[in-house]
Amino acid sequence: AMFAEAARLAGPPGEVAETDGGWLLRGGDGRQGGWAGALQAEGPKWSAPVYGFELEVRVAERPAVRFVGLPTTPSLERDLALVLPDGLSAREVEAVLREAGAPLLERAWPFDQFRHPELAGRSVAWRLVFRAADRTLRDDEVDPVVERMVKILKERLGVARREA
Repeated sequence: AMFAEAARLAGPPGEVAETDGGWLLRGGDGRQGGWAGALQAEGPKWSAPVYGFELEVRVAERPAVRFVGLPTTPSLERDLALVLPDGLSAREVEAVLREAGAPLLERAWPFDQFRHPELAGRSVAWRLVFRAADRTLRDDEVDPVVERMVKILKERLGVARREA
């Protein structure tokens, strides 16, 4: 049962198929990429079944190394607490944050989450890092960007800023 669960988790639905005595793994192009299953092995009556697998491994090309210089201007950070409706993933919120915060938003990541009975959803706190390559940002430049981010999140995803 544990091996069957591992095979199920090995790939997306449709790419792992159960067969007589094992599982087949198919790539996105439909080609067989491997198999796994119980092996015929002799052993004492008390021994556990023996499983084996075979995978086709292709070497992926390495992406070219790209040099990114160290920043010469300071960053400006903000913490933003948001109430996410149930079922909405942090990944969806992050995508909207990045789009709405461009070009000044350098990084965004969730750092805290909690549920409270009085909240309709869950509270997720985000750390936002802003930076401009050519100047030191001021609060009066970043504050409108954060407000725009909150407005777009509300319109597109129904996300609200958590009030204290």
